[in-house]
Amino acid sequence: MNATALILLALGAVSLVVLVGQHVWRLPRWLPPVLIFTGFGGVLAGMGVFALALVVG
Repeated sequence: MNATALILLALGAVSLVVLVGQHVWRLPRWLPPVLIFTGFGGVLAGMGVFALALVVG
């Protein structure tokens, strides 16, 4: 797995963990939509970059 895919996957995973744990921590009202976007976007982009790296070689 290349570094870009790993960074994007880690960013997405951490964002989703924070989103799930928002009932424990106080988050501003504007942060959950940003976490949803970066969470799912990071995971999907990481998988896409990884697949592209597999295809290209």
